[in-house]
Amino acid sequence: VDTTACIEAMAVNERPREGATVSYVAWAASYKYDDEKNPLFRIRGASGGNLLKNKYVGKTAAATASLPAFKILLNMVLSTPGARFMTLDLKNMYLQSDLVREEYVAIPIADIPMESMTQHNLKDKVRNGRVYFRVKKAMYGLPQAGYIAQQDLGKILRDNGFYECPARPRSFATPHATSPCPS
Repeated sequence: VDTTACIEAMAVNERPREGATVSYVAWAASYKYDDEKNPLFRIRGASGGNLLKNKYVGKTAAATASLPAFKILLNMVLSTPGARFMTLDLKNMYLQSDLVREEYVAIPIADIPMESMTQHNLKDKVRNGRVYFRVKKAMYGLPQAGYIAQQDLGKILRDNGFYECPARPRSFATPHATSPCPS
């Protein structure tokens, strides 16, 4: 994921839009090993959504299937000869969904490696010991991120011949499915 498409550093004289809340970034680091036993390190940032929770006025709830509905679907697939089933993890889709309006985060310069400060020309954008960023695409922690990603996925599926099951919101099928939409 190209993070430069997601956030953009603001110039020292720029200010967030009127009424906007500037959030913080919470960092999470993890590592795993590749096939050759070399460690792979990953650092992710999440917006401090708790500051935005009561301030965002758009839709935030992303509909999900209930556990009984999923069990019925799985049972139907397993008991239907020749049935095929696919599932996927949308965790990275959050990072590519366009926001309806920009959000803002401030990152203390102590949290930004000097190499990154130099690479992205951030030294002249420091204000009060922080670099302020305009967030243009959804990121973890934003209240609206799940809803926006879900809407984007629905459009992609519909554009590719799938349709949403009327009795099961957020469940999609193809017109040629054996038993397309359980009721």
